Amino acid sequence: MEEIWIITNEKVIPTALFFIEGELMNVIVKKPELFETGETITFLIDQKRIEAKLIKKQGYNLYLYLSLSEDLLDNKRRRAVRSQIKVSAKLTSRLNSWEAEVLDISMKGIAFTTRAELQDGSYSLAFLIEEQPVSMTVNIINNTTWHNSIRYGCTIEGMDQTSQYAIRRYILMDQLEKLNTAERQ
Repeated sequence: MEEIWIITNEKVIPTALFFIEGELMNVIVKKPELFETGETITFLIDQKRIEAKLIKKQGYNLYLYLSLSEDLLDNKRRRAVRSQIKVSAKLTSRLNSWEAEVLDISMKGIAFTTRAELQDGSYSLAFLIEEQPVSMTVNIINNTTWHNSIRYGCTIEGMDQTSQYAIRRYILMDQLEKLNTAERQ
C-alpha cells in the first residue's frame, strides 16, 4: 500500500491512496465523517507534507484538489493503486487463446502471467472477481520472465461499466482491509 497519512490535530490517520491524476487526488478513509467538504487536509506523502482541499466526499472516498501534484510528488510512483489478486483468466487475440493468471490490478493497468510468448499489442482478457465477470481490452507494455512463465504488464484500453464496478469494489475492499490492518498495528 502506498504510504499516505492524514495529519490532523497532531493525530496521524492511515489513508489509502486510490489515485492521483493531474491535480485530482482520491483517497480512501475509514471514517469519512471526520472530514468536511471545503476543508484543507494535510497529508504525509513520499515523506513530504502536502496540503489538499477536499472538494467532494462519496462513501469512503475523499476527492481532493492537489495543487501542482506532479512537482510535489515522486514522479516514479504509480498514479493508480494496484491490488494484488490471484485469479485464472482467459486471454484472446483474433486467432488464438491462452490460459493466464492475473497477479495485480488497478483501474488503469493489470499484470498477468502466461506461458505464451506474446507480441506487444492489444488482447482481450476475461476473468472473475469475487464471482463477478470482468472483461477488458489490454495493451501489453512490458514483460519479464516469471518462474516458469512470462509476466506481462498492461494498460487497460477499455472495459464496460460492470467490469469497472467489479474492479473498483475489489480495490476499495482491499484498501479498507489494509487500513484496518494498519490501524491495529
